[in-house]
Amino acid sequence: MPGPSQAPDVRAYRPDIDGLRAVAVLSVIFYHLGSGWFSGGYVGVDVFFVISGYLVCGWLLQRESLTRSILLDFYARRARRILPAFLAMLLGSTLFFYLTSAPLLDPDMIRAARAALFYIANFFLMRSDYFGLDPAQQPFLHLWSLGVEEQFYIFVPLFLIAAAWFFKNKRLAALWGLAFFSLALCLGYVLTGRMSEAFYLPQTRVWEFLAGAFLASGLAPRPGPRTAGAWGGVGLLFIIAPVLGYQEHLSWPFAFPGLSALPPVLGTCFCIHAGLSASPSGPTRLLSHPALVFTGLISYSLYLWHYPVIVAQRFWGYTSHPLILLGIMYALAILSWVLVEKPTRRLKWPAPKILSASLAAMLISLAALTPVLQGVKTRSKEYAALKEAAMESFQYHLCHLGSLAEIESPDLSRCVAPAPGKNYLLIGDSHAAHLYGGLNSEIDGMTFHQFTFSSCLPLLDHPLDELGDADKQEGCARARERWFQELVPSRQYQGVILAGKWFFPPNSESTLDQTLEYVKQYGLEVIVIGPQITYSMPLSKVLRTGDNEATVRRYRILPVEMDQVLRTKAEQHGARYISPIDALCANGGCAYETAAGVPLTYDFSHLTSEGSKFFADRIKPRLTPKPEPPTALDSPEAKK
Repeated sequence: MPGPSQAPDVRAYRPDIDGLRAVAVLSVIFYHLGSGWFSGGYVGVDVFFVISGYLVCGWLLQRESLTRSILLDFYARRARRILPAFLAMLLGSTLFFYLTSAPLLDPDMIRAARAALFYIANFFLMRSDYFGLDPAQQPFLHLWSLGVEEQFYIFVPLFLIAAAWFFKNKRLAALWGLAFFSLALCLGYVLTGRMSEAFYLPQTRVWEFLAGAFLASGLAPRPGPRTAGAWGGVGLLFIIAPVLGYQEHLSWPFAFPGLSALPPVLGTCFCIHAGLSASPSGPTRLLSHPALVFTGLISYSLYLWHYPVIVAQRFWGYTSHPLILLGIMYALAILSWVLVEKPTRRLKWPAPKILSASLAAMLISLAALTPVLQGVKTRSKEYAALKEAAMESFQYHLCHLGSLAEIESPDLSRCVAPAPGKNYLLIGDSHAAHLYGGLNSEIDGMTFHQFTFSSCLPLLDHPLDELGDADKQEGCARARERWFQELVPSRQYQGVILAGKWFFPPNSESTLDQTLEYVKQYGLEVIVIGPQITYSMPLSKVLRTGDNEATVRRYRILPVEMDQVLRTKAEQHGARYISPIDALCANGGCAYETAAGVPLTYDFSHLTSEGSKFFADRIKPRLTPKPEPPTALDSPEAKK
């Protein structure tokens, strides 16, 4: 292993690394703000991981042995650096949300906060799609990365001690083995479609930290003045290109964070390496710009506070200009840096005292969050009851499916078996499933048969990458196969109803044209039901803040553009189009609850069981088949 003289001094302050932190945090912030220019800004977290690996592992590797006192000092440094600002944000945000928006909170939000207290938020959030989760659903989503980072800090010193014990002077070789294992595991998860594991698990991210560690070990010779510029230029390109060019769901086998994580990881290494030159290059001087350096200095607090700020505006039902939100984020981050980070970093307490105080602060915080969770759970009983009733109306796990195994279940045949009379097949995702209860209850003269699959649009050829999970992708593909190759050609139905949470990636609207023409060729009537009215917060919770049109309007989102796209396509192909906007909105307002005061939707867009009946009653004139014109044999004269 290279000696300390060959390795860079990671304790020496480098403004260009703070500049890299600024690039990382701003990429993440603008991605979360929804800026289309930063569609791949989520890779900023990977930049942070490499920087942490360089600084933290470098500090550890440059010690011949890790004694008990060194370990205690290391963990105390981490606690002093991370915990105070983190607790200030976590408790401050939770208290603020509870005092200002308690009716809108969900128990899982507080559970995530409790998990984050002990740096296991990444495990709690594994059931969530990072790219598909609405900010209003989880204000602490961004804390997954702190969980991964802390788990690495706990694990890597212990691994180095074990490596020194078993491999003597081959600690670095053991780290190389660990890095290759981690990368292989990550690629294995990605290639088998286990995207949540690949994204959230620490063992699939270790290689990113270790990329920085290898740089800190002194393996690579310091760049000269001529080559430093090239290293830095290529490095910035490898970071900026993914930030601007990546999409949320990259196509298999390049789904993130597999092979697609390599460019930002290598780019960060190249930039750090370029900064080791005795003569600063152009890219290093750029990263050392005072504005970037200042943002880098407050980057930790800025990262902590940025997501709660975005969620807060969603809770209040307002849309602020991104620059206003950015200004609020900076203000909170500066306050946190000045009042919390800097004072606690100057503490001269011994390591055992810092660690004891940290544990006590975590336990006190846990105790403070417990009554908050109980209060939120009590307020959420109505929401839970509405959701449970809706799931029953959906025919969940019977006719509305969520896995490949369920599609092959013999029980599904009962959902699609035709009956005497006019039979209509209802296909699509959960936004089709929530229609079934109302259609079946309110519409006479038509028999509806539901076969729906979670997150699966009823289109012949539509990207499956958005589904993420391999089982979901295979299940959706199989559902489409049964819809379009088995049921539609069977000629057992008089019509097909297409409904879903409609979206079209760029240049993919032709998939709807293909689907409509395909179904029509079998002589079936095609009915397209447009996008549902959505809300930026669950409607059932919004109504607890104010049961009036003015309050609801703040949170309402009318999908006017998508409604027009679908209407045009349906009319072009002779399909019947039913617009939820037309059915529910008139005279500047939209219906949002039944006459009995039951919300039409329980969450952001899914109909309650009563809402489904209300909607079906509204569209009955458009949906009920028109009576066929009488023939000569049906005339009164012919019957005499």
